[in-house]
Amino acid sequence: MIKYSLIESKSKGNKYYTVYFRIRTAEGKTKAKHLSTGYKVAKGNKRKAEERAAEIVREYEGLTYSDYTEMTLDQYMNDYLSRHKPMLKATTYDNYVSMYSRHIQPYFSKLGLTLKNIKPMHIMGYINAKMQEVSSNTVLKQYRLISQCMQDAVINDLIKKNPCNKVTPPKRGKAEHNWYDEQDLKELLRLAYNSPLEIPIFLAVLFGLRRSEIVGLKWSAIDWNERTLTICGSVTRAKQADGSIKDVYNDSLKTQASYSTYLLDDYSYSYLLDLYNRNMKIISNTNDYKTYLCVNAVGERLKLDYITHSFSRFLKKNNLKHIRFHDLRHSTISLLSRHFEMKQVQSFARHANYTMTADTYSHINSRDKLEETALITRVLGIDKYCETERKPIE
Repeated sequence: MIKYSLIESKSKGNKYYTVYFRIRTAEGKTKAKHLSTGYKVAKGNKRKAEERAAEIVREYEGLTYSDYTEMTLDQYMNDYLSRHKPMLKATTYDNYVSMYSRHIQPYFSKLGLTLKNIKPMHIMGYINAKMQEVSSNTVLKQYRLISQCMQDAVINDLIKKNPCNKVTPPKRGKAEHNWYDEQDLKELLRLAYNSPLEIPIFLAVLFGLRRSEIVGLKWSAIDWNERTLTICGSVTRAKQADGSIKDVYNDSLKTQASYSTYLLDDYSYSYLLDLYNRNMKIISNTNDYKTYLCVNAVGERLKLDYITHSFSRFLKKNNLKHIRFHDLRHSTISLLSRHFEMKQVQSFARHANYTMTADTYSHINSRDKLEETALITRVLGIDKYCETERKPIE
C-alpha cells in the first residue's frame, strides 16, 4: 500500500491541500508525485481533502511510472502501433494506421487527456461523434482498436482498468450485398471469355474466391494427378519502406478456415489445364506466368487494383448490372445456398464459423418465396381446394 502525506502548497496566490507520495518506476526506483486534491486550505475542507487524497493514491496502487504514464491516448496509440507492427499483417497494420491518423489522433489530441484520465464517457463521446461521420461497422473497428490499445496499457500497469469495457460498443450493421443470379452469371462468363478479365472472373464465379486469393493463386496449388486446387496464399497491398504501396504475395490467408482444397470436376479440370497450356506459350521477360494463374497478355501477374477498376469498366461497357468484383463471391455462395444445406455452404465458402454463413446468406429472394409457396400449395392440395371447395366471401 502506498504511503502518502497531505501537505499544503501554494498556487496562483491560493493555498491548496496536496497529496504527496512515491510510485515505483519501471527501473525499480521510485518517483515523487505531488497532486492537488482540488480543495483550498480552509475551514471544513481538510477532511474532504483527506478523502480525495486517499482516492488519488488508490488510483496509483499497483501501477508503474514510466515515460508512458504522462502520454495522451493518441500518443500512446502511436507507440502501441509501432511496437506491434512486426506482429501484424501488412494490410492490418496499414488499416490501423489509417484509422489512427484520420480519426482517432485528431479527436483525442484535442482532448489532451493522459491515459489515466481517459474515462468511459470520453470513449462514448468519441463513438457518438464518429457515428455522425461514418458507418457503425467502421466505428466498431475504431472502438476495438482503441480498446486494444487501452488493454495494452493495463497489461503494462500504466492504468488499472480498460475504460472501453464499460462502454457499449456500436452494433454491427448488416452488410449490404449485391449479387448476380444464374442468368446474370452465365451472361457474364460468356462476355468475359477471351477478355483480360476472363481468368479472375472464372475463378471468382466457380470457386467463390476472394480477389487477393485469385491473384495469389499459383500453378503449384493444382495437383493434376489428384485433380485438386488448394487455396494457400494471397496477394495483398503493403506499404514499403520508401512509402510506396505494392502488391505482395504472402502465404497467409484471412482465417484458418480460408485454407482449403477443392476437388476439380471434368469441366474445371479441363479449363485449368487449357489455361496452363495457353500461359506456357506466353513470350515474356518475367517468370510470373510460370508461377501464377492470373497474368496479362505479356505474362505479368495481374494487379489487385487493375481487377477492381477493369471489372467496373467491363460491366459498364457491356451494359451489365453494376456490382463489386467481390460480389461475384457472394453471387456464387448465394447460388449454392439455394440448393445445399447451410453447413455445406459454409465449408465451400471457407467461413470461420457457421453464423457468418447463415447471417449473410439466409436471404431468400422473391422467386424462392414463390417456389416455396407453390410447393406448400401443391403438397397440401390447396390448389385443388381453391378450384373446387372455396366458397365466396359473403
